Parts: sequence; C-alpha cells; structure tokens
Amino acid sequence: LLLLDIRLPDGDGIDFLEDLTGQHVSVPVLLLSSSCEDYIVHRVSRSFVQGFVHKDEDPKVLITAVQMVTAGGTFFSPRFTERKRALVGEKESFEKKLSAREQEILQLLGTGFTDIEVAATLGISASTAQTHRRNIMEKLDLHTAKDLQTYALKAGFTTTDRLR
Repeated sequence: LLLLDIRLPDGDGIDFLEDLTGQHVSVPVLLLSSSCEDYIVHRVSRSFVQGFVHKDEDPKVLITAVQMVTAGGTFFSPRFTERKRALVGEKESFEKKLSAREQEILQLLGTGFTDIEVAATLGISASTAQTHRRNIMEKLDLHTAKDLQTYALKAGFTTTDRLR
C-alpha cells in the first residue's frame, strides 16, 4: 500500500503516480490531503487510486481506509464523496467548461507562469498558450490575471506556497 500526500514539496502526488504507472508499478494507492478543492476532487476522480482521505477526518477513518484498500477494496472519505457529488450537479463547474488541456494550462497560469513559460513547459507555441489563456478567461468570466490566479487558488489548481 502506498500512502501518498497530494501536495509534495517538489511536485504533485498525482503526477508522481502517473510516473509510477508509466513504469508499470502496480500497488494500491491511498491519497491523503488537507485540501478537497474542486480541482483536487476532479483529478483524484480521474486517477486510478483506490482511496482518498482528507487529513481533517477522524483517525479512525484513515484506519478504515487502510483496511479496505489493503483488502482489495476502495475507500473515499465522506468529505471527498460529498464534494464530488456536489461537483457533478454544478452547471458552472470548471470541469464542464474547460477541456483537460485548458485545466492543465490554468494550473500553470495560476502559479504565475507567463504564456511563454506555459508554452515552453507544454511544448506549444506562445500564441497557442495565449489563445488558451484568453479562452479560459472567457469561459470562466475572468477579466484580469489576478482574477485568474484567485480562481486557480480557490478551485485548488494551485496553493499559495506554489505561487511565483
């Protein structure tokens, strides 16, 4: 069993899992996080993890989760399940408005990347990155770079310790 925090000092737990999966490592995974923002719920839901426990849950919840996952089952804490259910019902959710690529770009822009840095990171042209930025801002009804960064923080695309 791999107990893994989503927020790592030098990266992201879900990205780490994708790297492991690419190396054909197969081990049950239980994610831990102190955050249950929309983007976290969305990414965890799309990953192939066996469980998620919010760090504010009672310690008994973690024990139950470990027991269920090691027995071959799955476990998602009540806080996660409630947030996921609410997201599915939200018409204005970023998940319904933005493509996977736009979500990836919003995560970078939210941390303070420029269009040129986004382009270099993703291997796209600066004008394509700029077009994605405009589309994201239009779809989310954001008007300034500050609005975009505030949205990214609130929705869990980034955290204050990752801001540039």
